Amino acid sequence: MDLAAFRIAIALAVLGIALLYVASEIEGHTANSVDATVREVGALLLAAGILSVFWELLGRRALTRELLDAAKLSADIQNAGLHGVTANYLDVEWEELLERAREVDVFFAYGQTWRTVHATTLRDLIEHNGTQLRVVLPDQTNAPLMAQLADKFQYSPAKLVRYIDDAERDIANLHRLAADKSVVELRRTKEFPVFTYYRFDQSHFVVFYSQAPGRFKVPTLELEQGGWLSGFFRAQFDALWEAASVRPLDQDTFP
Repeated sequence: MDLAAFRIAIALAVLGIALLYVASEIEGHTANSVDATVREVGALLLAAGILSVFWELLGRRALTRELLDAAKLSADIQNAGLHGVTANYLDVEWEELLERAREVDVFFAYGQTWRTVHATTLRDLIEHNGTQLRVVLPDQTNAPLMAQLADKFQYSPAKLVRYIDDAERDIANLHRLAADKSVVELRRTKEFPVFTYYRFDQSHFVVFYSQAPGRFKVPTLELEQGGWLSGFFRAQFDALWEAASVRPLDQDTFP
């Protein structure tokens, strides 16, 4: 506790008590307004002194603890590389990210809405020399995986397979449009997706799936390169990529 602040608080309390004593002594000997004023000033000073003591003893310590907790939380967020959180993945500036990116990694179940909305920007991306697009999709030839995913999304397996086929055809079209020094690659994974992952150079985005069946607003994390959390999801994608099977994108491999 600050000694000077404590002395001031005690002085206020003592002065307040003194004025209350004076008010009681002069009561009836002066005008009522004078008695009341002295009494009110004394009560105010006494209250201020007492509150100052309690603040020094309790409030400042509580505030210090809160500041220390906030500082620790801030350090944790920085170490994780967490740059932003939203409950709606549509809030992310996908177009701007695609326009600036040179390397893009994507892992989703089929991403119909995302692919459709950003079709033009995806074409612009791969038509620039030196860009790279890598996509991992669930393996639609894996019947158990399709049955599990279809149950998750409340689709029929056949409908889910059609959605993934459409995604593969879109990636194949991008491959055919790519500039000479650009790369478009597609792989199939047998792993069940529990999140969607996007990387645009140094920026990473993770969109979670809901555990319960049906559609819900789900958290979307924006992560910056260098944090342990972005490192975790990048390593997850790299592991999926290495274990996934290559899907050739030549024209004759698509009906």
